[in-house]
Amino acid sequence: MDGDPQSRRVLEVSLRKAGYVVTAAPGASEALAKMDALNPDLVISDTQLHGTSGLSFCEQLRADSRWSSLPLMLLSAEATLEERVKSIEIGVDEYLGKPIFIKEIVARMELLLRRSRRRRLVAADETGFEGSLADLTVIDLIQTLEVARKSATVSLSRGKVDAAISFADGQLVDASVDKLTGPDAVYRLLTWSQGQFTVTFEPVTSAR
Repeated sequence: MDGDPQSRRVLEVSLRKAGYVVTAAPGASEALAKMDALNPDLVISDTQLHGTSGLSFCEQLRADSRWSSLPLMLLSAEATLEERVKSIEIGVDEYLGKPIFIKEIVARMELLLRRSRRRRLVAADETGFEGSLADLTVIDLIQTLEVARKSATVSLSRGKVDAAISFADGQLVDASVDKLTGPDAVYRLLTWSQGQFTVTFEPVTSAR
């Protein structure tokens, strides 16, 4: 979101080329209308918008339960200490001063999105959680379930190959893929960068 059409277009095109699905808006009201319909994974806003400031917009989002944990990134041509402090107080995740290289924005976005996915996994209800290994890696899954002390079975698939990892109170107790089990299976699964996973929260008391 950016009040300047040229800056908005440059960022939109750059992020699309980087592989992201992007919806642009010139101001807060337009952005909110699109957010209600699209449920975005992350919001990038300039501090200067039509009708309001990016700081006020982010403050409005943080006060709304629907967007209270949504990753927020602010871009500023001024990048003053006062703005930076205010962004921290509001709960903005990243505050970057212009000019900014698109590679830096993409790198910061990836960190924010990964952090958000890990939070969603920890907060997932009893029905579990599913996703892509391109978004949340095997090591991310292992570390998150360990820290959250969850009992769960993670079912994974890549092409025609299925696998599983079991956790009891956050401790990895068993794993299997192809003909491998235990640590050998875990080491194999750590090499998977593509595929799908489903986390099912259930009692796990011993190796399977």
